[in-house]
Amino acid sequence: MNSLGYKFSENQLKFKRKKGDFSQEIWFRGSRTNWADEFIDYQYQFVILNNKYKKFKKEIGLKVNSMSGKVNGHLEILNSIDKSKQTGFGYDFVKMNHNEIMDEIYLNVSTIGEEYFSTCDTNLKIASSGRGIERIDFQIMSGQNDEPLRIYREFLANYEQMNENEKIKSQHLIETWNKKINYIER
Repeated sequence: MNSLGYKFSENQLKFKRKKGDFSQEIWFRGSRTNWADEFIDYQYQFVILNNKYKKFKKEIGLKVNSMSGKVNGHLEILNSIDKSKQTGFGYDFVKMNHNEIMDEIYLNVSTIGEEYFSTCDTNLKIASSGRGIERIDFQIMSGQNDEPLRIYREFLANYEQMNENEKIKSQHLIETWNKKINYIER
């Protein structure tokens, strides 16, 4: 993993590397049913964090937490991960050969993981090919406001046509949109 630029944090059980404003991380989490020397089961997941995204959310007045800078990206890429050595919750480190497990994880990281991370390694990539709200947020963060303003106007027109019940259900969305529009207009 070092050859790919990752450093391992033993106390956090994750590999991590920086790429510009992004932290690309591979987290390992154990099963709740793990027992020392009997059943040690782990899964791993790919995580992308961006502190500027978290700061943007805070600046527009959204509630933030430690995961507010998380970028989902193109999660469908991760569907092709080879999980053939996983049993139950994930990898069973008691029953299976550790080298075989790590070889599978390394192969997945160096191919599918790298592809996944490369789709979200710049603000402009997310602004142009991101998904949903992330794409809109990164467009705003990059000063590309035409599409967010168009989508907001469409949403507002639809909102005006809603009955009171639908408006109540959409209140959080309209409040969030208004915060983003205020950010654009300042």
